[in-house]
Amino acid sequence: MLCEVCGQKVAEKKLNKIVGGNLRTLYVCKDCFNRGGEKPVQKVKKCPVCGRTASQIECTLLVGCAYCYSFFKEELEPIIRKVQQL
Repeated sequence: MLCEVCGQKVAEKKLNKIVGGNLRTLYVCKDCFNRGGEKPVQKVKKCPVCGRTASQIECTLLVGCAYCYSFFKEELEPIIRKVQQL
């Protein structure tokens, strides 16, 4: 499951937060948990063709389009090596 806050990394922690006066349970990654469930401020590198991010590709092992291979070349090389060793 992807983080409910950033949608980029695998959710590893459960965070209870008051949203609009109601208690809500969020499943979040470590980074979003450390920020208290607030969205990250940094700009995420997205494929200009399909909008996928390297984190989404790493979590699902699925690229969004053919352009992702060249756009995320540096990020994909270690992922591909890891998958080929399985």
